[in-house]
Amino acid sequence: MHVAKILVVDDSITVAKFVEMVLTAEGHSMAFALDGDEAIARIKNEKYDLLILDVVMPRKNGYQLCREIKNNEQYKSIPVIMLTTKGTESDKFWGMRQGANEYLTKPCNPEALVGAVNKYVHDTILSGNKVLADARQREMPTFKEASKNPFYRFNN
Repeated sequence: MHVAKILVVDDSITVAKFVEMVLTAEGHSMAFALDGDEAIARIKNEKYDLLILDVVMPRKNGYQLCREIKNNEQYKSIPVIMLTTKGTESDKFWGMRQGANEYLTKPCNPEALVGAVNKYVHDTILSGNKVLADARQREMPTFKEASKNPFYRFNN
């Protein structure tokens, strides 16, 4: 399992608590923002591995926030999952067009949420830790090298 730092942007405390309960059980670290403006302020001050955005929020909606993030060179690589009650095909199309990587509708079952998060977290953490990933790759022997040593354990 790869632990990620995730920012949830939703004006519903109930939804935020649900997401927190599901994803902290998976070992992820959570932060919260109630609207798009607060989210931008947090993103500028901290690095996140993934963002989960509602669409319907005060001041700046999730589509606007997603578009702003994806148009910013510094933040555009952060995966975005939209989690919203807006579930028509045109809503989904619009969310993906703004740059969302995934679009889930509420109510969302925990398995779908965990699946969507895990789909993007692994790649983000590895690319964020490219030096670490490269070092691990160099440490890993080929099968041929490892087969020469009968005492080598692959699950080191």
